[in-house]
Amino acid sequence: MSLEVWTAVIGLGAILGGAALAGLRWAWSWSRKVGRFLDSWFGHDGAKSMPERMTALETRVGKVEEQWTPNGGGSALDSLKRVESMVKGIAVQTGSDSTPEPPKSL
Repeated sequence: MSLEVWTAVIGLGAILGGAALAGLRWAWSWSRKVGRFLDSWFGHDGAKSMPERMTALETRVGKVEEQWTPNGGGSALDSLKRVESMVKGIAVQTGSDSTPEPPKSL
């Protein structure tokens, strides 16, 4: 074979080899991302899985919702309404039934 043929073969081999390496690099990067997602979803090294974290989050949100739903006196909303009622009663008794001005910024 002539020198031109060998040069073409080597050049083509270099191009194909570079493309193959680029493809492998992309595949490796993508597989690592998928692996991290699956580790996060199923839990790893003592970390909770995604379904466990969602269940815990739903429980916490449910507890907050309970506090902001009137239930006859035991919720934070009921307490807030009692305090507001007392403050309004004190304002009426003292004659300062107007809303005070907010403090000015320094």
